[in-house]
Order: sequence, then structure tokens, then C-alpha cells
Amino acid sequence: LEGPRGVAYDDGTAGSSNNPYGQLPRFNNYNDISLTQWYDGDSDYTNTLNSYAIVYAFGAYLARNYGGAELFHEIVSNNKTDYTAVETALASLGTSVDFATLLTRWGAAVLLSDEVNATQGYRYNQGEFFSSIYNGITYEYGSINLYQYYPSPWLYGSTYSWDGTYATAQRQSNVYYHAGSNLTGSQSFQITLQPGYRLSVVVK
Repeated sequence: LEGPRGVAYDDGTAGSSNNPYGQLPRFNNYNDISLTQWYDGDSDYTNTLNSYAIVYAFGAYLARNYGGAELFHEIVSNNKTDYTAVETALASLGTSVDFATLLTRWGAAVLLSDEVNATQGYRYNQGEFFSSIYNGITYEYGSINLYQYYPSPWLYGSTYSWDGTYATAQRQSNVYYHAGSNLTGSQSFQITLQPGYRLSVVVK
């Protein structure tokens, strides 16, 4: 069985293209929902399976950037019961980063998942297994390229208009907007953000 990554366990690469298996195709299709709100509705958008998919995608990102099994041990064994469990676990391992910054880095990692040389904190894919050692046991995590799945990551702008009329950014979520491809020369974009929003620009 392929497991939640949708790629064979003994294959450390990101797998083949147009992969419909595992949790990540569903994450790609609903990558703008809230990470911290658990959905239990009947519509496509609020389906419980979407929550499983987005939480797996985030956990897979954490495993490949911040310590794998040891980090997960710290998350489940501290006394926090919300997003601060992640912050506390990271701090215990020597990484001081707030959840909002982590969410921002994760969003960039999604867009960079077809790159095999992204820096630590922005990685999903290095072309082979990631590994971590905890209590003398080696754990391996296969690479992930979200563009290898079907459907590929949902990007507003290229597939759907996003101007606040058709969609509203949810708390602790990322909204991915495709500004352009094959651009040359100087480019100018005017972007207005409401208080509490952050903007990251990823140039590839």
C-alpha cells in the first residue's frame, strides 16, 4: 500500500506524475482551508476528509524540516492542546518560531515542492528519503512534489479569480495566488492586505 503520501514505502523519490493516491491530491484541491479548524460538514469544502488531508500535509512538512519523529514526540508529550503545542515542541528542540511564521514558511514550501534544493524550513523534496534518528531508531520520509499529484496545487489567479468576492481567507490558512509565468522586464503589482494578513512572494 502507498500510505498517505501515495508513493510506495520503499521509494524515497516524489513518485510519478499525475498521482491520484494518498492524502495530497485532496490537500491540493482544498489547500486554502484553515489548518486549525476541524471540518465535519456535508459539502465538498467542509468535508472531514479535507481536514485529514491538510493536517497530513502540514505534518509531512514538519517532519521534513524540523526533526521528524523527535518533534512529533515533543508535540504529543507537552501539555499544550492547540497550535502552541507545535511552538513548544520546536522550542524544546532549539527552534524558536511562532506559528504564523511557520504557516508562512509552509506555504512557500508548497510552492517550492518541485525544487530539490530548497533551504531548511522550506523543504518538501530532496529527490530521496529524508531521515531522522530518535532513540536509536532511524525514521525515513519520502520526498514530496505536490505538482506530481492530480489535481496539482490549487492556485488562484491561474485557475480562479480571488479578490475577496469569491473567497475569504480563513484564520490560520494560506491562499495561493499565481501572479504570472514567463515574465520579463519590470513588473508592478498593487496588493492591499487587511490587518492580520501576511504576504509572501515566491519567485521561481
